[in-house]
Amino acid sequence: MSTGERPYKIASIILLVLVLLISWSALNTVRSVRHQVQTMQGELHNLRSHVTHEIGSIRGTVQSIREDARWYTAPRFEVTGMEDTTAMIKLSWNLQEYTEGSTVTLNYRYADQDGFSEVKAVEESSGLFAVEFPIEITMEPNWNFYLSKATENSATSRTQNVSDVVEEKVWGPGHSAMLLEYYITLQEGGTIRASDQHTMELDKLNFNYFNPLDVNVIWEGDEKLEVVLNQPPYIPDPHYTIQNIHLESRKGKTEVMERWTFAEVVVSYPQPAPEHSSFKVSAVPGKDYDSLFIVVEYSGGVTVEKEIPTF
Repeated sequence: MSTGERPYKIASIILLVLVLLISWSALNTVRSVRHQVQTMQGELHNLRSHVTHEIGSIRGTVQSIREDARWYTAPRFEVTGMEDTTAMIKLSWNLQEYTEGSTVTLNYRYADQDGFSEVKAVEESSGLFAVEFPIEITMEPNWNFYLSKATENSATSRTQNVSDVVEEKVWGPGHSAMLLEYYITLQEGGTIRASDQHTMELDKLNFNYFNPLDVNVIWEGDEKLEVVLNQPPYIPDPHYTIQNIHLESRKGKTEVMERWTFAEVVVSYPQPAPEHSSFKVSAVPGKDYDSLFIVVEYSGGVTVEKEIPTF
């Protein structure tokens, strides 16, 4: 090594050492910052969980205060009797504060109606008021459709509740939605107090007559389909039991073109048997049909039908 090269090499070594020291210091700094960030994230998560818990607790306390501050208790709902397509509904509630002889009224309507009907409540005991009134039950089961379509290269599927793709159910002779809205009024002299408006879902009343139906529709390409209908044992002894099931292709919505009969399938483990009923049919409908319907014949001469949703 010449005398002229020595200072250069010494300077290079010193520079290299400085670079290593700076890199090591920077690496330690990055590690320290990363550790601090992770610590802060953990603390933030804990803080978020604590705030969520506190908000939930505050909401519960506010709801409890509201309940205590109400002049009435939340109405209780029960079915007191059923005959043919009519169910007797009873709503009862307690008044926390009222003057003896005051007029207590239940005001109710179906969701698609404009005006409320009034029914005077009866005081069953001190502060306990109740109203009974009839409700028309839709005479068909609850349907759920599970659709899938397989092609050579792919398979698609989706799940639909039939209420998403067909017209609303019809209640009795009128066209009433399956949601009841109601509120309570208390008239003491010239003062009238009204409660909050409550809602009650009525679509589950038909479970007293029918078990629900789960329908699996499997398309193999665009022509052949297999339909599997399952009846879960929601209630062990429904009023109406299945007698026959058909798949129909139709011109329009009413003119039957072809019909295929479902065959009962022996249900094996892990599904429960014999309460869990299953039926299946395969079909290749003609190309000139407009719609496909499942027709279920029940005991007692009750027949219901539902159009298979399209993809």
